[in-house]
Amino acid sequence: YQRRVRGVDDIAWDESPRSCFEDRRGNKISYIDYYKDQYSIVIKDCSQPLLLHRVKPKSGQPQQEERLIFLVPELCAMTGLSQSTSDDFMVRKDVIAHTRLDPRDRIRAIKDFISNVKGCSAASDELRKWNLCIDEETLNVQGRQFDREQIIFGGPNPEGRTYTVDRTGDFTRAATENAPIHTIDLNNWLLVCTQKDQNRCRDLVTVMKEGGRKLGMKVNAPVVLPLVNDRTESFIRAITSNLSDEVQLVVTIVPTDRDDRYNAIKQLCYIDSPIASQVIKSRTICQTQKLKSVVQKILLQINAKLGGELWACKIPLQNAMIVGIDTYHDPTSRAGASVTGFVASMNRLNTKFFSDARQEDKGQEFSSHLQNIMTDALKHYLEQRNELPERIIVFRDGVSEGQLPVV
Repeated sequence: YQRRVRGVDDIAWDESPRSCFEDRRGNKISYIDYYKDQYSIVIKDCSQPLLLHRVKPKSGQPQQEERLIFLVPELCAMTGLSQSTSDDFMVRKDVIAHTRLDPRDRIRAIKDFISNVKGCSAASDELRKWNLCIDEETLNVQGRQFDREQIIFGGPNPEGRTYTVDRTGDFTRAATENAPIHTIDLNNWLLVCTQKDQNRCRDLVTVMKEGGRKLGMKVNAPVVLPLVNDRTESFIRAITSNLSDEVQLVVTIVPTDRDDRYNAIKQLCYIDSPIASQVIKSRTICQTQKLKSVVQKILLQINAKLGGELWACKIPLQNAMIVGIDTYHDPTSRAGASVTGFVASMNRLNTKFFSDARQEDKGQEFSSHLQNIMTDALKHYLEQRNELPERIIVFRDGVSEGQLPVV
């Protein structure tokens, strides 16, 4: 009736179309009467539970009270692809063929559209009314083709193994087939899961040990923490009570997609008790035939989080520091806090970084701490390499022309 797309965050089992809410005039009205009066829709099943959608605050707005929207299932229609359809390789291949067109196919589709417009008398008449004309050919511009990038992986010799990417620039397969530049052994880690997923976790650990050997990464058996239920507080309690200085990583296997649980786990592992973490959905590891390829990618993510070096680009500059700066404005904070993030490369391959973050005044784009942060970065660079950089290359968020003198 509205044709709006809303995600379902939960099911309100204690609500039904008979439940009442306040309309704009402050009057109590049931969902049955509301839809009948507003849209002339008669709800047939008056006992069905309602679907719950949580409205997220818009970017740039101060924090607001959480707004809940209840939806009547009878009046909703599923959209998007189901999980079984998304998991079907042939379906995904067909979707990609229509959504990721090759440039030549895109031009061909545009020319077909132009031909259809010119062949339609009604469309041509409408264009003439506006004094418009569509050219039959697309605009040709002079372009530059870059050399194919060379990627450095780990190897038996000190220089590693070099791989030249293909014309599409994709080297995903090469990243899983070649050893990383430097790996970190996984000696002490926690694996948190529900009792229902224990068998999947055993298979996961077995495949992780095998995959780790291929990458040159030793993976010891984890401390497994089975949970009797999938409540968020159960995951948090299990992680908190088993953390120690020796633990390198926390892996959690979650049975379903729930933002509140994911956010709680990440807040604990990022802020409250900083430690590397990996959250894996149970269905990701449920297919035995795909488990090896899935685990290979998970191991690469874990290795990067532990401080390993996966791959590097071949950069001709030998003594350059590459810096990245960006400012984040928190849309959920009442004070509208802004935070500047800063990273700077420390080694020749640009795979190790110094990082810092500083809180700024509300809405401030230009950090007042940059001078201090850059000084700290240069000191670390000198400690790592016994020399200062000959060049400093800075990548930062775009600014307007009037802000360039300040930058």
